[in-house]
Amino acid sequence: MFTIQNLFSLLSLFIISVLDNNRLLLRCAVIQKENECLKRALDNHEIKRPYDTKDKRFFRFLALIDKNVTQYISCVTPKTVIHGWKYLCNKRWVAKKRKPGRPHLEKRVKDLILNMKILNRLWGYKRISDELEKLDISVCKKTIAKVIQNGRKEGLILTVGLWKQFLLSHMTFLHSCDFFTVDLLGSKRFYVFFIIKIETREIVHWNITQSPNIAFLRRQISHFEEKYPGAVLIHDNSGELKWFPYEEYEIRDQATVPYSPNMNAFAERFIRSIRAECLDWFIIFNGKHLRVLLKEYMYYYNNFRPHQGIGRIPCGKPIDGVGKIKKQSFLFGLHHHYYRSAS
Repeated sequence: MFTIQNLFSLLSLFIISVLDNNRLLLRCAVIQKENECLKRALDNHEIKRPYDTKDKRFFRFLALIDKNVTQYISCVTPKTVIHGWKYLCNKRWVAKKRKPGRPHLEKRVKDLILNMKILNRLWGYKRISDELEKLDISVCKKTIAKVIQNGRKEGLILTVGLWKQFLLSHMTFLHSCDFFTVDLLGSKRFYVFFIIKIETREIVHWNITQSPNIAFLRRQISHFEEKYPGAVLIHDNSGELKWFPYEEYEIRDQATVPYSPNMNAFAERFIRSIRAECLDWFIIFNGKHLRVLLKEYMYYYNNFRPHQGIGRIPCGKPIDGVGKIKKQSFLFGLHHHYYRSAS
């Protein structure tokens, strides 16, 4: 006898069969589409990107029919399909962002503003705005201020009054001096005094002593004054250099701020170079031995050693590109100078 319970059983069986058929069709559609995409990717040698925009839309459409379709896809993860679906929803329903009302400043105008500020460090926003008006370029002062601030953050514009700017402005006349110590065999200590010309990085004067007092400095400064009258001499705040009577000589001194070795960076860098390239490689027996090493290194440093900071040799001759390559040893073979010679 046919009952209501039997009717419900038949309906349930029919629904299950229909759903299973739909899932089977979806799985077949996914497999067929993946094969098509992989064949195309292999032909185009783009195996890392098998799907294009149309393929992705196809998988998203299948996901609308059955959310479990992501389980059938093997070449991408379910997370990728879900992300694509969310992207479509956001693109459809999220309001579009409003475009800015004021047009962007052209790059040529930005470069012009930065160039004006770099070449004229004392100019303010209003002065630069007036100069632009002379060129028939209208830019708001706030925009000019923003361009200059970004230029400072990127390191294109130096702040007025920086120590580096002072050095660049007086490079021709600036010299720097300092002492450094050298310990000899037998616990003796010598002090090496030197003066470096900042523009060319040339060591223009040096000497050694065991007593770095005012009398020793007078002889060195007198010798330096004869060659470079009117020069500016940068020094640190050590006792003998700080209290030396510079006013008695035709030079001007400039003391650095205490505990700021970066303000005397050129002298400090030379000390590091001479230690790493010469003194650290020898056991020095006496003052005569030290003087021989220093004389050899100073000659090599000034005439043959390329300087990275200036891109050339401090007192080097023009490069000769013709001739046979030869070499000359310095400091008993610790360094070599390579050059060309016609002979």
